[in-house]
Amino acid sequence: MENIKIVRILIKDYMALDDNHCYIYNNKILMPEDKGLFVVLGIVSNEIIGNNLKYSRTDEALYPSTSTSFATTYSVDVFSYDTSARERQYEVINCLGSFESLQSQEQNSYSIARIPTSFTDLSNWEASKILNRYRATFKVFHKKEIEKVAKYYDKLGGFRTIVND
Repeated sequence: MENIKIVRILIKDYMALDDNHCYIYNNKILMPEDKGLFVVLGIVSNEIIGNNLKYSRTDEALYPSTSTSFATTYSVDVFSYDTSARERQYEVINCLGSFESLQSQEQNSYSIARIPTSFTDLSNWEASKILNRYRATFKVFHKKEIEKVAKYYDKLGGFRTIVND
């Protein structure tokens, strides 16, 4: 499962929200018309910090393994038409630093680099809607790895040598 989906489920469960109130940005989910609390996760940037090629060998085959390491910056927006966003924004920080979060990071091979230390108040963007909106960003380190069986020289294709007697 994608790491942002894992973090979303973690926050959703920790804050006791349903799927309509905790979702991933750009998944075409329409915001319900209630005044409750909403938490939206998004990806701000995806920085590649390493790329590696390793080999492992058995008697039967050679296995090249390529991996790419990422530092992905996530944003988490907490907003509501009532005061619950202002009152409950700290729960996101508590969730990211919780025991459940540490277990999830270990089980799913990702790492939250640094828990955010502040939220930015973005309420003024909403003008007449009078929406309370707060945003925090944090980095997640993770790796994607692909391993395949290497083809031997006689299976690669391309040029062939023909010998005429």
